[in-house]
Amino acid sequence: MTPRGARYLLILPTAIVLALFIAVPMVLPYGEVVGLTGVPVIMDNMYVWSELDPVSALTYGFGDILCHQESDRSFLINGSQMPVCVRDTFIISGFLLGLLSFLIFRHELSVRSVVIVTVVATALLFLDHTVQMVFGLNVPSTRAITGLVFGFAVSMIVECWFQYYERQSNAHLY
Repeated sequence: MTPRGARYLLILPTAIVLALFIAVPMVLPYGEVVGLTGVPVIMDNMYVWSELDPVSALTYGFGDILCHQESDRSFLINGSQMPVCVRDTFIISGFLLGLLSFLIFRHELSVRSVVIVTVVATALLFLDHTVQMVFGLNVPSTRAITGLVFGFAVSMIVECWFQYYERQSNAHLY
């Protein structure tokens, strides 16, 4: 498979997951899923989402694995809590946005710039998290911004890898 094909292969499931995270709360009855909270990587809310239709259950179950799903840190759509929190929603959005932008604009990345952006984005994410935890704040806008920047930085890492692979694949031509 070519790196371009692999890019599409990565964009497709990312777009589907993000679309499901937004669409599923829209199609559920108003206020069907509320009050979720837990720990990432542990299925804490199976009792809630196991009662849903298979697509909704799979979507909320996937969100249960990825995210803490704290209700006060999540968007409500149609009165239902999204499967992941604000920050995770924007991390996925930033990742998808980055993948699409590199596919369209084909900007050559240097490893140095990717490392710098990734370190800064990670530091901002952790700083925002730490400040909000220490002071007991809940600022969705900063969670969204730092999540978007971090997701984009992760897409830069992936794109840098794709570009490295393309250079290695084309090395035999020279």
